[in-house]
Amino acid sequence: MVFLPSNFLGRSLLGSIIFLYLFLLILNLVSFGGLAWITYTDYNVQFGLWRVCYGVQSASRSCSTWSSSRNTVDSTTNAIIFAGQPGFIGAAQGLEITSIILYLIAGILIILGIIDLQKIPIEYMFIGAAALLFLTIIFLSAALGVMSVQGRNHHSGAYLDWAWWIGLLGLIITIICVILLIIFILDVYQKHPPKLQDNNNSNFNNGYPVQQQWNNFSPMTMGQFVTPPPPAYFSYPSYNQWPAGQQVPQFYPNNQVQNPFVGYGGMTDPRLSPFLAAMARQQLNNMPPGQFY
Repeated sequence: MVFLPSNFLGRSLLGSIIFLYLFLLILNLVSFGGLAWITYTDYNVQFGLWRVCYGVQSASRSCSTWSSSRNTVDSTTNAIIFAGQPGFIGAAQGLEITSIILYLIAGILIILGIIDLQKIPIEYMFIGAAALLFLTIIFLSAALGVMSVQGRNHHSGAYLDWAWWIGLLGLIITIICVILLIIFILDVYQKHPPKLQDNNNSNFNNGYPVQQQWNNFSPMTMGQFVTPPPPAYFSYPSYNQWPAGQQVPQFYPNNQVQNPFVGYGGMTDPRLSPFLAAMARQQLNNMPPGQFY
C-alpha cells in the first residue's frame, strides 16, 4: 500500500522531499568521487579525496591514488609537498564514507515510509530518515571543514575547486530536506493520530478507534444496575445523544432519566470523545475476568 497524503500540502512536501533527496544524493556522490577538491597555485598540484594530480597546468599531467608509502612531489621544483598520505585526507575519507552510508539508509527509510507496510507507523520511518540526514549534515560539514582548513594550511594561494563546492551545495540541499521532513512529519501527525493497540482487536479498525453499536450494554448509575434498555436502544448511533427527531424511550425506573449517560456524572455536553471512549474500552478489555474497580 503506497502512502499518499490526502491534502495538497502533504503531497507537495512529499514530492519535494523525494526530489531533493535524489538531487542531494547525486551531488554528494559526484563530490565524493571528484578529483578537484583543492588546487595549489604555489605548487603544480591538484587533489581530491582519493587521487592527487601533478602538472595540472602543463600538458604532462599525471594522477595517482593517495599512498602512505609515496610522497607528493611538485613536478616543477621537485619539492616534497606531502610525505605520504596526509592525515586530513584519511579523516575526510572516513567522514565522507560515513555520510554516504547514512544517506543510503535514510533513503531506504523514506522508501519504506512511502510504501507503508503497516508494520511500523509511517511517521517513525520519516523521523528516522530526518535523524539520519541530520547526522549526515554533521559528518559532511566536518569533512568539508577538514579539507578546507587543513588542505589549504601553509598554502596561501590554494583555493577550493569544483568538487568541494558541489559537496557544499549537497550539504545545503540536505539541510533544506531535513527541514521539509520535519514539516511533513508534523503534517502526518495532524492527519494520522497515533494508533492504539487492542488485545481483542474488536474496538479498532487498523489501529484507530471506531464508533461502536452499543449492543448488550447495560447502563449503570452510581453503583447499581438499572433495567437494561429495550431493543430500540440497540440501534443507538451515537455515544451520548439520541437521533434528532426521535423520541427517547422511557425505559429507566420512574421514567426520570432521559439520557443513558446522565448516571455517569452528567456527561451530556460536550460529547464524549471516541478516542477516550476507545481507550476506556481497551482498559476494560485488558482486565482479568470478574475484576472491576
